[in-house]
Amino acid sequence: MFQGETYLLLLFGPLLGGAIGFWLKNKAGRFVRLFLSFSGAFLFSIVAMHLLPEVFRENDKAGLFVLLGFFIQVVLELLSHGVEHGHFHMHRHSAGYVFSLLFGLSLHSVMDGMPLTHALVGSTTPSLLYGIVLHKIPEGFALSTVMLYSGYRAGRTAGLLLLFSLIAPASVFLLDYFQVPTDSLHILLAIAAGSFIHVSTTILFESDKGGHHLTWQKLTAILAGVGLSLLSL
Repeated sequence: MFQGETYLLLLFGPLLGGAIGFWLKNKAGRFVRLFLSFSGAFLFSIVAMHLLPEVFRENDKAGLFVLLGFFIQVVLELLSHGVEHGHFHMHRHSAGYVFSLLFGLSLHSVMDGMPLTHALVGSTTPSLLYGIVLHKIPEGFALSTVMLYSGYRAGRTAGLLLLFSLIAPASVFLLDYFQVPTDSLHILLAIAAGSFIHVSTTILFESDKGGHHLTWQKLTAILAGVGLSLLSL
């Protein structure tokens, strides 16, 4: 896959989610939660079947960096308030909350771009890109919805959404541009894998109502995500 396609897909995911937020507003809550379950299962399956074997083959200390990525994501959630796995509420928030949300999600997007640099194209698969893009759609939806409900005008919301959508492609571009050594890239890959594990498992373990009750709809979405990931490898 050409890097131009990678940039476009990473840009498209959050913009699509944001457009859904503009269009459906508060009518899409359940759909988004089920889509999160689908995308979380897809991403977790790709990480387990491809990304983790790759990083452990290339670095015998990869486990340390996977753990680092996992706990970096824990810290990032203090800023993003867990929006990347569905924790958002459709009511007015303060400007400080919105800024923290945007900043936290932007840092998370930097990590999303790490495994997709040109130097790792032979190591990572298109399936990983698709999993990340699927994960970015709910992020864009949540971001646009929170800003609209917090009183941001449509033009400002769209501008900030576009800025956010550029972060992951920019992360890929900068790693390519500065030709980061392959050994360092595999460390970044392990860190990203840890982040993906945290986000995807949090989605899977949380139900629609925030407990541990598993509905048939959510189970179907999870099985569909796992099944599609198997077909895509």
